[in-house]
Amino acid sequence: MGLKKKLYIAHTLWLGIPLAIVGGYLDAYTYFYHGGVFANAQTGNMVFLGLSLARGAFSSALSYLIPIVAFAAGVFLTERMRKKKSAFWFFQWRHIVLAVEALLLFVIGLLPNTIPDNVVNVVVSFICAMQVNSFAKLHNSAYATTMCTGNLKSATQALADSIYGYDAESFPIFLRYVAVLLAFCAGAALGAVMTKVLAARSAWFCTVVLLGCIVLLYSDRSSNPVGRPEKEGR
Repeated sequence: MGLKKKLYIAHTLWLGIPLAIVGGYLDAYTYFYHGGVFANAQTGNMVFLGLSLARGAFSSALSYLIPIVAFAAGVFLTERMRKKKSAFWFFQWRHIVLAVEALLLFVIGLLPNTIPDNVVNVVVSFICAMQVNSFAKLHNSAYATTMCTGNLKSATQALADSIYGYDAESFPIFLRYVAVLLAFCAGAALGAVMTKVLAARSAWFCTVVLLGCIVLLYSDRSSNPVGRPEKEGR
């Protein structure tokens, strides 16, 4: 029997948990400080887009279309970076994604209160799209760090498989999903508290966490050295 291959840290809870904290935090940040919206997922925006079009409120429809396009742009950009499979100096593409997220959130923290909420929410939508598309694998399972519905479904499926005896490996999968879900909820709670205390500057908490994720990702050069294309998909 061969040795078990070491997991790339981008596919483990070491990055999954802090990124889920960021995901929950940003939802709370935009909800409490930028217009009472959840900028991470676009389902609500698509519903409101359809309702606005049905009412003939085209200017309102445009306000919902813009974050949807921003989210799509974030996915499009990270797909280009991932498939290019080249190194930028000592960084790989995921380092660049995290660095762009950290920088944009730092800039958001500097913006004055006069900046329209829609501007910030569009940027957050772009950020979350980059993150969810770049970190989409937890061990051998698909997951998301900026939204919960898919994770909740997968966790429940894994628990059912474990209880009904379909798959002996399902319970650890269930626990991993639960850890991510709890981290997301913890991030939302922390975001609610920090936003009330620090207002716009509370976005810098995510900047610090993302910079820590860059350090963790770069420290794992033994399992995926810089410049070597990944062989584990996303």
